[in-house]
Amino acid sequence: TKPTASIPLVDPPGIGLISAETPGAVVAVAPAALTASGLTIPITMPAKPGLYRLVTTIHDASGVAYDAATQDLLGAMLVRVTGSLSASYGVPADLQATAGGSLAVRVRVANTGTEPWSQPTDLHRVVGLPSTSTAAPHLVARWVRLDDAPGTEPAGVPDAIRVDAAPGTESLLDFTIATPSQAGPYLLMFDLETEDGQSLASLGVAPGMTRVVVGPGVPGTDPGLPNGGSGS
Repeated sequence: TKPTASIPLVDPPGIGLISAETPGAVVAVAPAALTASGLTIPITMPAKPGLYRLVTTIHDASGVAYDAATQDLLGAMLVRVTGSLSASYGVPADLQATAGGSLAVRVRVANTGTEPWSQPTDLHRVVGLPSTSTAAPHLVARWVRLDDAPGTEPAGVPDAIRVDAAPGTESLLDFTIATPSQAGPYLLMFDLETEDGQSLASLGVAPGMTRVVVGPGVPGTDPGLPNGGSGS
């Protein structure tokens, strides 16, 4: 087996479900209560998953809206409403790799749904804690060629590792995947697949995507070694 180089991994970006947006037209108004920590606003989430724009306005006790300058202090937000089974990914935007080698990618995966990914199936008779559970889903990585170069190799069996996270939590994984044998531009797509082969991307969950430029390898060298050294 050829040794591989120890390459420092860079932490992927954090996963955020809410992001700031330039204020615009009001699309929803909800009553608010003033507490010691600020304003509390009860909001009923939409029944259908998707990306929504949430706009908050301030009115006085009689229902009259404050002036525009005051309203502009509360920026609109984009809120992603997820389903019971959902995930979000934090992956690098761009990477470089060598053809016929391996690529290490640090991936952040968050359970943004309401269901756990693995379910307890039996309880321990003494301590009452789960003793067995259904298998956690696989984090799957697939290569997609971004150009129409002739002789492009067909997609093989995707690399996969198991990942589990309770609702509202995330996992940080070091994923090592074999690179394509042909140089060129690729898209590395990350998806979750359940034990029965159900893909979350097929349910409408956006996959994680990293653009990878795969460069040519040097014959007789191991691309995983520092400076392209020879393997043994």
